[in-house]
Amino acid sequence: MTTKVLIPIDGSESAQQMVVWFANLFPAQQFSVNLLQVVPTVGELPVEPYEIEYASKSLDKAKAALSEKGFSIAHSEYITGDPAGSICQVAEDYKVDQIIVGSHGRSGLFKTLLGSVSSQVLEQAKCPVIVYKQPANVTANAS
Repeated sequence: MTTKVLIPIDGSESAQQMVVWFANLFPAQQFSVNLLQVVPTVGELPVEPYEIEYASKSLDKAKAALSEKGFSIAHSEYITGDPAGSICQVAEDYKVDQIIVGSHGRSGLFKTLLGSVSSQVLEQAKCPVIVYKQPANVTANAS
């Protein structure tokens, strides 16, 4: 049986590392991958063409990393809207079994002011969610 998974990305290095982590950890033949990038909208402001181009390039990079490891890509698209709500809606529309979403590890006032997409997805999703947090960089003390 193939597991349908949704992997939303945001174009960040952390998101790309999440894709590589997934590709290296899970067996390709057991998963059908749906890639999504949500271009956030602000009120009535139009989405800029460079945002769409950036989203398209990010998706291509993620597709290449997954395809290289033998994963089947069922869907790959960018949409505009509210990131968390859009992720959960796409998960329902595609009837995915699981969402794998990244966390930037923000905390405190910054997280309170901006909110956390991964936290909102955890609260709203109707399927299991794995939250990938990029490991903190550890530097050795050279003394």
